[in-house]
Amino acid sequence: RRATNGDKTVLAAFDHVGRWLGRGIAGLVNVLNPRLIVVGGFFARIYPFIEAQMKAETAKLALRPSSAVVSIVPSSL
Repeated sequence: RRATNGDKTVLAAFDHVGRWLGRGIAGLVNVLNPRLIVVGGFFARIYPFIEAQMKAETAKLALRPSSAVVSIVPSSL
């Protein structure tokens, strides 16, 4: 709720989470070369707030051929 209301502290924390999640995903992309990564649990709930930072970090650190074909989506369950 606080993120939706624009709380800068919460949004900064979500940027931090998105950046580190993106780094982890980039490692998985480099090693496993998946076509789809589903982000679930708490990360699915905060996905709209971490998506941009997570995808930017993944694109920056993942190998180009692998990052070009991977899709990162939130769980719908």
